Amino acid sequence: MIPCPSSKDSLAKPFLRQENISLKRSQARERGQGFHRDEATHPLRQYQKLDASTASSSPLPTSLRTAGQRRTFWAATGGLRSESISLFKRFVHAGGKYLGKTTDTQRAGLAYFNSCRLTPFKTFVTIPREMVEAMTPHTQKMIGWMSVKPSLLNVTGLHTTETRLLEDVLQLKSNQ
Repeated sequence: MIPCPSSKDSLAKPFLRQENISLKRSQARERGQGFHRDEATHPLRQYQKLDASTASSSPLPTSLRTAGQRRTFWAATGGLRSESISLFKRFVHAGGKYLGKTTDTQRAGLAYFNSCRLTPFKTFVTIPREMVEAMTPHTQKMIGWMSVKPSLLNVTGLHTTETRLLEDVLQLKSNQ
């Protein structure tokens, strides 16, 4: 198993900066997640055609499974080695309550792959900040200096850092 990187670990910083990966550290007795759809945070799924590529979420456990933890054990399913689930369109899903008796902190990494996760082929980060701050917010988005959201409700969007808006992290100003 891979260790859960710490934000203080210099080797982990590039890993933690990727906007499509979120690390979570949760307490062992955290309450379960109720049934829900991801439309509030991924509204692009509302408008996908039936034959659109499937968006998936893959939980990657980074702590060892012990008998006291009572986590999912895949032996009954033919020995799958990783825990994963594919979410198609508005699939209703939930997370179970942790029933283990340990007080250890549980660690997991989530990797999201959606059709709206795009990477620009050109980068304009070398433009001086003063010049960028003289631009309109729309222009700043076009050159990748601001986060872009497919919908107002989408909490992640494109060009984000640590699931926060890039312009907020940079404290970016604009001419409007």
